Amino acid sequence: MTELAAVVLAAGASSRLGRPKPFEKLHGRSLIRLSTELALGVTSRVIVVAGAEYDRIARELTGTKARVLHHRLSNEGLASSVRAGANAADSATIRAWLFLTCDQYRLRPVDLDSLVRAWREDPDRPFAARYREILGIPAIWPIRLRNELDKLQGDRGLGGLLRARETGAVDMPTAGFDLDTEADVEALRHFENRMESDHAPLPGPMSLR
Repeated sequence: MTELAAVVLAAGASSRLGRPKPFEKLHGRSLIRLSTELALGVTSRVIVVAGAEYDRIARELTGTKARVLHHRLSNEGLASSVRAGANAADSATIRAWLFLTCDQYRLRPVDLDSLVRAWREDPDRPFAARYREILGIPAIWPIRLRNELDKLQGDRGLGGLLRARETGAVDMPTAGFDLDTEADVEALRHFENRMESDHAPLPGPMSLR
């Protein structure tokens, strides 16, 4: 049984950055490709939720096993993307959804490994990354709590629901880095340069299925 279905959220307008962040590069590879491959290391069932950039994202993910969902109502906000991804991945053969964003560029396989292992110890409970005293994505949300996703509105993601539940927390400082502004892109470039100088490998697949 495939316990988890992963939902990679990539339908946002990137309005603060001014250009689509899924296509920013780390060592020549797009963030949407890297995040999708990270998700595929956890489960073979990966849904990538795309909005206006659907065609480009689909091309970028050619050759992967991920399904790219064209979410035509992405302008309604993050909440609608969360629900669309969950509905697309719904199946009697899974127990929970793993939600990720496409721009948390410092995430590593070991981070998702820790999250999934914690959840497997208590699979009826939500689990989430904890960074800067925040509970957030990456997060695992059990299917038994699916009706609570209907409470989400506008640009509100899972944060409020995670705080309202006895959510298991997995410390994950790497999850605190994403792209919203040019300053964030500059931080990405500094991180990239440091990786090159340290000869650090890019995140690769895991084997947790």
